[in-house]
Amino acid sequence: MPADSLESLRDRIASLQVTRCRMFHERVRVENGAALRVYRGEVEPAVVRIGLCSPEVRARNLACGHTMARYLLLDAVRALHEAGKLPDDVHDPLLQTLVNVSDAIHLLDHQKGDAERQLALSSEGKQQPSERAAKVKLLEEQHDAYAEQIRELQRAVLEHLDAALLAP
Repeated sequence: MPADSLESLRDRIASLQVTRCRMFHERVRVENGAALRVYRGEVEPAVVRIGLCSPEVRARNLACGHTMARYLLLDAVRALHEAGKLPDDVHDPLLQTLVNVSDAIHLLDHQKGDAERQLALSSEGKQQPSERAAKVKLLEEQHDAYAEQIRELQRAVLEHLDAALLAP
């Protein structure tokens, strides 16, 4: 891969952010103490979510469950490896860590959605939602941890790109 391509990848990755949004988009909209529902013919009605961030925000947030930005990190790791700038013993674990954290964020997004739904529905009745609220808080803290891992991976990829660009 030409240096200008690595430089372009480096610039694009450097412009990305890591936002600890705690997957706010999974929160359920509540009005008058009741979760808003959507009936689509399912046995259980779906709940209405707060909604996704704007496409622009998602496009630059590496920690988002709905972003495509993490693919830039993967592209850079692969490009560095193909260019001979990242040996196998660095490439393989870095690539695997990126894949693992990305998969974990996707899974967490689904878990958070389910936990938020359960919390909203339990809050409607006379039930004490404290256990469900604690689960939501735990999942939000897990997202914070994944966000920090992604931030560290972004730093590592940038360091490797910088080293490759400085090398003759």
